[in-house]
This record gives sequence, C-alpha cells and structure tokens, in this order.
Amino acid sequence: MASLAVGQSFADITITPVDDGLVEGSETVTLTLATGIDYDLDTSNTFATATISDSINIINGGNNRDPLTGTEGSDKIVGGTGSKTITGGAGNDEFVYTNIREVGHRIADFTVGSDKIVLTELLDSLANGDYNGSNAFTDGYVRLLQGSTTNSTILQIDRDSFNGSAVFRPFIQLDNVTPQTMNNINNFVF
Repeated sequence: MASLAVGQSFADITITPVDDGLVEGSETVTLTLATGIDYDLDTSNTFATATISDSINIINGGNNRDPLTGTEGSDKIVGGTGSKTITGGAGNDEFVYTNIREVGHRIADFTVGSDKIVLTELLDSLANGDYNGSNAFTDGYVRLLQGSTTNSTILQIDRDSFNGSAVFRPFIQLDNVTPQTMNNINNFVF
C-alpha cells in the first residue's frame, strides 16, 4: 500500500518478485487505484501495469571441464557435469546444482551475503522429487568442512540423509571462505 501526500501525484512502490523458476519470462503486475476519503480518482486512470523482466544472466556449463566465468552483473550459473573452476564475477550470483553428478566444481569467488548456492533441484532429486525441508544442514544432506587451506571450504553431500547407509562425500570446493562464514542458510537456497 502506498500513501500520497496532499498535492502529490505519484508514489514509488517496491515489488519483490519471487524466483519461481530458473528461467522465467517477464512478469506483469497490475495495480488498482482506489477512491478514498476526501478524494476521487479520474475514472479513466484507475489501473497501472508494470512489467518486470529478469535481469539475470543464465550461464550453462555443459558436460565438460572448461572453466566458467560470469559477468559483471548477477548470474545464474549452472555448471553441469565435469570438474571445473567457476568464477561468478561481480553481482549477486547463484551457483545452481541440479543433480549429484555435478560433483567436483571449484567456486573461486563466492561472496558471503551476496552470492548463493542453489541446491533446490539437487535436493529434490535426492529425495525422489519431494524435498520440502527448509535447512539441508539439519536435515542431514549437507555439511561444510575445512578445505586443504585455511580459506577454503568443502561442501559435502549425503545422498540419503539420515535415512540410509550413504556417507557424506565431497561435492564442491569454495575458495576464500571458511566453513564458519559459509555456515548460514542465507548463503543457500534449499
């Protein structure tokens, strides 16, 4: 809801779109203006329509070992299979993992508080399409360990959580971040 002061003819409205798909089309929002106490609207101007287009770059890695580099903007990087080094670049980047075969990636420039590791599809694939938890750490699917240097982190995955005999295995390496700084669900999308 936005309020207009006396004599004001516009208002800025913040609309936060929900990320409901890896690649999505433009979204349309229609605002309806209503008559209030002590004022009437021009009946020909009671609607406003805004189109919101994603401004995120999609980068797909494929099934090879080639390095991937993001842009200066915000990127969704889907590394694909094959060990590779991924550099997101500037912006708020999302490193997206869709299945357990995407093992062996090294993320060179994860920025805590800005970038995210997206495990939604990966977790769904491990839980037979039915992961509906909110924290893969406490659900037993993900853990973080110190890497081979003081500023690296190994993200490990247990493919069957607490429900089976599988054990945690290294999945991806993050450079220049510690397990302590990564251990926050705000760095992840589950």
